[in-house]
Amino acid sequence: MTRTAIGRRIQQRLAEMDQTVAWLAHKLGRSPSTLSRWMDGSRQLSTNELVRIALVLHRTAGWLLDEDEEPQRPPELPDDLARAYMLEEVSQ
Repeated sequence: MTRTAIGRRIQQRLAEMDQTVAWLAHKLGRSPSTLSRWMDGSRQLSTNELVRIALVLHRTAGWLLDEDEEPQRPPELPDDLARAYMLEEVSQ
């Protein structure tokens, strides 16, 4: 199966950050196989999952969707707010 636009963008950003799919999966509280299914399009991402990935990768959801040409960093969230959002999503 070919990578989706989102999958290509995730892979591109992971390479820029010198990180792996396993690292991102760990940050999201998901398995690497789940992340791979999102990236190859065999499993659909929810909006919340897309936003969480964008936050971890320091990019906008629009950039992940291949809508933004330039890599844009999302507005900064205070660290405690970002952590709370991530923990809330992982615990659900």
